[in-house]
Amino acid sequence: MGSRYNRGRIWKWLIVLAGLGFYFIRNRVKLPFKKRGYFQEKTLNDSALEAEIEAIFLKVQDAWDKHDLRALSESYGDNLYEKHEKILQKMSDKGQINHTRSVVLDGITRYKEVKDNQFEVDLYFVAIDYLVSVNSGQIIAGNTQERRAFKQRWTFSGQKGALRVEKMKEFKI
Repeated sequence: MGSRYNRGRIWKWLIVLAGLGFYFIRNRVKLPFKKRGYFQEKTLNDSALEAEIEAIFLKVQDAWDKHDLRALSESYGDNLYEKHEKILQKMSDKGQINHTRSVVLDGITRYKEVKDNQFEVDLYFVAIDYLVSVNSGQIIAGNTQERRAFKQRWTFSGQKGALRVEKMKEFKI
């Protein structure tokens, strides 16, 4: 009777240990069935649309780095333009400037039409992103040497050749 009891107990412990081993392997090793957090591919089937999105994206990053959104008046929706102007004004009032430099757009994925004449895409990019105090010149946040990975979902309106960014949403990756 005792040997039966011990064999059953051993099998239970082996199953528990195998389950724990699988859990640790799954969470530490990137397995193919795990969802990827960052894409380095452009999956749009329209190269002209892709090029226009990338041009607008780079224009936005450059304007943000310079703290001057006037060049974006044709590329921004009115609400987003006002929202970002307020953000820049608040930073300016605090004596801060946010820089985004050495920007590389690695991925454009998940094209999805959301409304009549509007669509969303996910943008994956790396950039040197940091916040500086205007008065002292010291870095408040970020890093001036290393690129950081970003994922954002941008909503565009309009037709090819006249796209406007209506919304931007950032995701943690």
